[in-house]
Amino acid sequence: MALLAGTQHATKAVSTATGRRRMLTRFNPAPPEAGYTPNWRCSMFLRICFLAWTTLSLSAQTPIIPLHPGSPFSANAVTENAKPQSDGTSTVTKAVSILARDSKGRTRVERHYPVSPAGDGRVLGITISDPIAHTRTVLDPAAMQATVYNLPDEPEKRLAQPPNVANSDSEDLGASVLEGLTVHGYRREETVQLGDNHSLTVTREYWYSEQLQMNIKAKNAYSEGRTESFTLTQVSLNEPDAALFQVPPEYNVTSTLGAVRIGAAVAEANLVTYVEPEYPALAKSARVQGTVEFNAIIGSDGVIKNLELVRGHPLLVNAAKDAVLQWKYRPTLLNGNAVAVLAPIQVKFTLSDQN
Repeated sequence: MALLAGTQHATKAVSTATGRRRMLTRFNPAPPEAGYTPNWRCSMFLRICFLAWTTLSLSAQTPIIPLHPGSPFSANAVTENAKPQSDGTSTVTKAVSILARDSKGRTRVERHYPVSPAGDGRVLGITISDPIAHTRTVLDPAAMQATVYNLPDEPEKRLAQPPNVANSDSEDLGASVLEGLTVHGYRREETVQLGDNHSLTVTREYWYSEQLQMNIKAKNAYSEGRTESFTLTQVSLNEPDAALFQVPPEYNVTSTLGAVRIGAAVAEANLVTYVEPEYPALAKSARVQGTVEFNAIIGSDGVIKNLELVRGHPLLVNAAKDAVLQWKYRPTLLNGNAVAVLAPIQVKFTLSDQN
């Protein structure tokens, strides 16, 4: 994860200021249920706590496929987020992703918008990772656009695997069978201290398949009552169609392989126009909050040419994307010449107790 390294912005449910607000490389370390309050002096300790909470969250929300050759499969990944309401009911957000991996270790993740509440389930985006070509290609079906990136190392591969039970306090749940696969279950409880007055307890449960080298099912249950989970369904161990791992011929292809990578400090210095995202009404009613992360290609003219969605809740992605595409940057100079750059961007959505 690049939570501490990327360019970060936060938005809230109700705007309390007008005009442009620049909040680069800063975020509020308060827990998810608290409202956003700018904290310009947040300590590294709190940042690390927030990173820990985000990591715990993502491990259950996002199925992670290691680039593991020799174990082909295809499956649907059903993700559900349940949030308790004051009337005793729960609001459940459900989405389906389509996953595939071939014998070469190439992977494809096709993310869809939620099918509930009030969603249509259409395709949000497709990511194809190729460990042989060492590329990651992001497809935008709406724009018929493909963007090719260098494939990074797999810092998140550890999230696809359970911890070493012998060296942790995890509870061994034993073996079981899910979707025809032998899996092993683990459960552990973790408490993350978020400052002096806030803490978050998370009970994590996950079922790991040695054959696929990944979790087949995972669930996070939080102390305030909300839950996050994903489950693989309709698992097939047959070789997927090779066409799934190719860019459709009708797509326009943009390569970033020659773009210069920049970090948060350079992005902060060069941002000249910032537009704050609107909090989506559906996300607000479903009490959905979190961080949307992009990789952005910023042209030599300072205009964002392409956004790759790294991760983020589908109900929040469009609002973040619409705002970020309006941001303008001062051109980055290399040897006196303006160059295209590749930069991380994050947009954080939080709700206050009153919303």
